[in-house]
Amino acid sequence: MSHSHINPSLLSSTTSNTHDLAPPPELSYQRKEDLYRAAQKWAASHGYAICIGRSTTQHGEDRTNYVCDKAGTAQPKAGDLLGKTQKVDCPFKFTGNFYKKQGVFQIKIKEPHHNHPPSEDPSHHAAHRRLNDQQLNLVQELTHAGVPPLKIK
Repeated sequence: MSHSHINPSLLSSTTSNTHDLAPPPELSYQRKEDLYRAAQKWAASHGYAICIGRSTTQHGEDRTNYVCDKAGTAQPKAGDLLGKTQKVDCPFKFTGNFYKKQGVFQIKIKEPHHNHPPSEDPSHHAAHRRLNDQQLNLVQELTHAGVPPLKIK
């Protein structure tokens, strides 16, 4: 699998328990939402999903850390037993930085490797089961037209 869109120094850290789930290309976008949608679409077609890890703004430049949805570890809530979790402390991450001078959001891969195999189906990830804007509008139109929820599919 070609990684021509990734800094070569990042690829040398492979270990035997990493999986080659290709990270999104390091491209630029006019809007943060476009970056997120493109990266999520890429992730879905490569067997994983992304979520926002942390966001900061300094000197007018927005920086958002994106991680695999299997990043981190599950923490039991007070009095509860730890239930089934998809969290496996996956190290994959990239940033979506806004560069004020260029006026663009840029993907920068920080850790290209995952510690789990690809998912068999995108529907295994909550992020890929969400309705898009067009689907949400249709649901709203049908609801306002009096269509019962069980009839909306």
